[in-house]
Amino acid sequence: AVFRSLAALAVPTTVSSVLLPSVAQAEENKVHINAYWNSVDGLNSLDEGKNFVSFDASAYKAMMDDPSRTPLFEKAIINRLNSAPGGPESQTVLDLGTGPFALFAIIAAQAGAGKVYAIEANAVAARSARATVKKLG
Repeated sequence: AVFRSLAALAVPTTVSSVLLPSVAQAEENKVHINAYWNSVDGLNSLDEGKNFVSFDASAYKAMMDDPSRTPLFEKAIINRLNSAPGGPESQTVLDLGTGPFALFAIIAAQAGAGKVYAIEANAVAARSARATVKKLG
């Protein structure tokens, strides 16, 4: 099974605001992704009628296909798992905000993490992530 493990990739830091991609515009061979909000935006706002931080399908696709960042994240996940004293299988990984493709969770599982948890608050993205994982086995 693809999701048999996941390693926690934690970096000690204080977060007061978050810079996250939300809008993608293709321009020649470049994709520009940018957005800004406070780290509390979207918290406790899963109720109908409240705004929750989410992305449209094209933004998720642009983030997944970003050749300047995605391979670096993949390398970091694999390196972290392989550097664990007990090996990748000794690690548990949490992909918080996994999105519709569960991209980083899948990378961790394929790299041999012992457990993988892919968490997504957006119901539509969560359904898509489940379907992606199921398709991959």
